[in-house]
Amino acid sequence: MKNCDDCGREIPDESSFCPYCGKAVRTEGKNEMPADTPQESGTDAAKCEEKRKPSLSGNDAVEKWANANGFNGFIAKADKLIFALLAVLAGLFGLLALLNYMDLLGLYGDPFIPLAVVFAVFAMVWYAFCSIYVPLSLCRLSSKYPELDLNRYAGEQTSYKKSRNAVNAAYFNDVKGSFTQWTIYFSVAWAMSLACVVIAAASFIPIIGTVIGLPIEGAGSHVPDFLLDNLVRIIVCGVLCVGFAVAAHVLNAVNFKAVTGWYVKTFDKAIGD
Repeated sequence: MKNCDDCGREIPDESSFCPYCGKAVRTEGKNEMPADTPQESGTDAAKCEEKRKPSLSGNDAVEKWANANGFNGFIAKADKLIFALLAVLAGLFGLLALLNYMDLLGLYGDPFIPLAVVFAVFAMVWYAFCSIYVPLSLCRLSSKYPELDLNRYAGEQTSYKKSRNAVNAAYFNDVKGSFTQWTIYFSVAWAMSLACVVIAAASFIPIIGTVIGLPIEGAGSHVPDFLLDNLVRIIVCGVLCVGFAVAAHVLNAVNFKAVTGWYVKTFDKAIGD
């Protein structure tokens, strides 16, 4: 039994109205459910929001990208190894060409410079391809998997040189049209760098090898005449190499400034070289 709030008489617990005065009687427990319902809804909404919140970063993001397909996994494991191997082969054939021009190998003709140039081209093309493909594939993957938060991944980095793919991917994803502009500048810069390498290999290896080889053969007195005969070639090739190198540096600096400027604006901190 309970008492009516208005007249004070005893009435049954299950009554909603007092049988004596007709006033509505508050029933215990009826008001508790509405109070709990918003709280439960809020909890469910928070859980759903947490599920939607991007959570991958660092090594988890790299693993997500590497496992997306077999080619990504191959690049993740072998990109630096392949570049190093190609660069070593280019350097090795360049060294053999130098020794051949010093007449230490005794081989007729010049079989090594073309090989050095070919492997140098392969090395630089591979590096350029990976530098473009990796951030682009990260952007595409992030659009498919919202948990891959590129901004969070990039914000954890402290060195642009060591984490350029992560930072570039976030930059491409955040700034409209940035991928096209960056790729054009980067491609032209690397084409100029490649031209510089080819000119240096084809022009200066024979000259340096001959200048070193003449004294070994006891013909050191012919070095000044040899240099004079090739003076125009040395000057032209030297100017071209320096010009291409400077132009490539300027284009790369433009890209670097754009990316790091966006990084500072986005994360309110600078990123190291």
